[in-house]
Amino acid sequence: AKTDPGLSRLTALGLVGMLKADKNAESRYKNKPFLIDGTVAQLDEEHSIVTLTGSKVASVRCFFAAAARADFAQLKVGQKITVKGTLS
Repeated sequence: AKTDPGLSRLTALGLVGMLKADKNAESRYKNKPFLIDGTVAQLDEEHSIVTLTGSKVASVRCFFAAAARADFAQLKVGQKITVKGTLS
């Protein structure tokens, strides 16, 4: 993802922790774009879903739109990536 100075930036681990600790965090981020940094833990090629490492008990799943399938195809497990998306 390109750098966008107007967006919040979180790590996958930070997002998992924030959502667990702050009951209002979900409403602050829901349907608003932000950047998330993480390491690819798993790829679901059939559904274009990337799972980013979060914590031992939770992770972050990123759903890629059809228009971004070429980007998805470039990903490898273990790769560090930044994804621009929304919490839904």
